[in-house]
Amino acid sequence: MLLYVSKDYLGEKDKKEKLVFENGKLIENNIIPIEAYELGDTLSLDVHYFQNWYVWFDWKKVQVKGIIRENNGKKVLLEIVCWGTDKKRIIRKLQKEIAENVWVNPRYCKREE
Repeated sequence: MLLYVSKDYLGEKDKKEKLVFENGKLIENNIIPIEAYELGDTLSLDVHYFQNWYVWFDWKKVQVKGIIRENNGKKVLLEIVCWGTDKKRIIRKLQKEIAENVWVNPRYCKREE
């Protein structure tokens, strides 16, 4: 049995994580363990927001960047250092949705080099 785990919930193409089972035993796993994400690593995360509150399908996206400040083995605490835009109105809108320090599953983020 082959199982793919993907975050393609908004129709975007992304790398699929793969689990391969044989006779009920896991034989291949390319999912990065949470422990592999270290303090000080920089991650980016796509954040979607409404451009206009009265038009629910008017989604916009920015890429915020954060530095890992804590790892509890299930999620990491990101300190947001870049909101992906210089527009103060959009930054305020994003700050209403997420705090400057936010717990995330790092597997839904992209590691920045």
